[in-house]
Amino acid sequence: MLADQAELFGAVASDSTCWRLLDQLDTAQLGAVAQARAATREVVWAQRAELTGTPFPPARAAGRVLPGLVIDLDASIVVCHSDKELAAPTFKKTFGYHPMLAFCDNTGVRHEVA
Repeated sequence: MLADQAELFGAVASDSTCWRLLDQLDTAQLGAVAQARAATREVVWAQRAELTGTPFPPARAAGRVLPGLVIDLDASIVVCHSDKELAAPTFKKTFGYHPMLAFCDNTGVRHEVA
């Protein structure tokens, strides 16, 4: 995401370098990253509220505006091979697992999961 805005952020590390770095952080360091992200989110929401009157855009469902921050929970099948004894296919006749995903629905962006 940062690489797409080089004029704002300058040169940034690749995704794989960032993941390797995060993988090496201990619990305290990951907590510090989470705190920094939360503080940044507060500043951004405060700045948006100052400009627009609301800290984040409203979520919409069935033509209605929903108040507050809305988290959209969804599952998606991740297809994988299985040699397990008595393994049964999904209703789509595939093998795999289905992680739960959570998206902030107040972005105005629809998330499509393949």
